[in-house]
Amino acid sequence: MRGAAADRIAAVRDAAQSVDPKIPVFNVKTMEERMDTALAQPRFYTLTVLFFGGLGLVLAVIGVYGVVSYSVLQRTREMGIRLALGTTPARLRRGLLQHTLLIVGVGAAAGVAGAITLGRFLQALVSGAEGATVQGSTVAVAVTALVSAAAVWSATRPVARLDISGVLRAEAAE
Repeated sequence: MRGAAADRIAAVRDAAQSVDPKIPVFNVKTMEERMDTALAQPRFYTLTVLFFGGLGLVLAVIGVYGVVSYSVLQRTREMGIRLALGTTPARLRRGLLQHTLLIVGVGAAAGVAGAITLGRFLQALVSGAEGATVQGSTVAVAVTALVSAAAVWSATRPVARLDISGVLRAEAAE
């Protein structure tokens, strides 16, 4: 038989009734419909976790960008002096990037240690729950480092256009 299985439900119900009319035939569904029903809740949970993970990533990007921008603003005089003493904007940005990634690395190490510890605790509480994995932790650290690097790089973009004489004049006026 060719065609959609849903089109054959009425024929199957009628065939079962013709064999024994006393047997009730109800809740007849195709295997695809049964699988969709069985997998609906796990799919919902997966989408929910992905949504909140993505939302967390967006908030982390905004937070890192805000902190880096504020840090760059606070260090404008220092950067102006470094530029006046002969460093290049690229070297200055690279130094800021290294400093920020060091902080991100320390935070990521603490986060992975916390995830492993809380994952073991969760495994003890909920049967079937899985703790943090090496692959998951590696991906999380890599994504966080890439996002942080991009935030630092874009937040320090104005360093190349920094007016050294204006920065030094502003410092002398204070």
